[in-house]
Amino acid sequence: MGKFYNYAQRMNEIAHATFAEYREKSDAVKAAESRYNAYPRRNGADSSYMAKSARAEADLAEAKAQFEHCRRNLFENKRREIAAIRAELETAVRDTYAADPSKVDMQTLELLRS
Repeated sequence: MGKFYNYAQRMNEIAHATFAEYREKSDAVKAAESRYNAYPRRNGADSSYMAKSARAEADLAEAKAQFEHCRRNLFENKRREIAAIRAELETAVRDTYAADPSKVDMQTLELLRS
């Protein structure tokens, strides 16, 4: 592996964690929707059914709110983390491959002049 592999690995870990969290919130909405569809509102149903229906509706609303918050904020927050890692990488590459004036000898300088 190269010198800079750890930066790519850190970015990959962030990406995997981000998409895993997004999928988790998305799956939670799907599960809440299926529970909501299993207990649709009915007039004249017994209190147990009405309680399950109300709970399913509340769970769906909560799951949708969490998913929307995740959708709006998660990727932007992770973008900032990745930008910080990228800045570290740029600094490391610049420090590694930048020209060092003390290492330029007269022969190299004459070659550059020609």
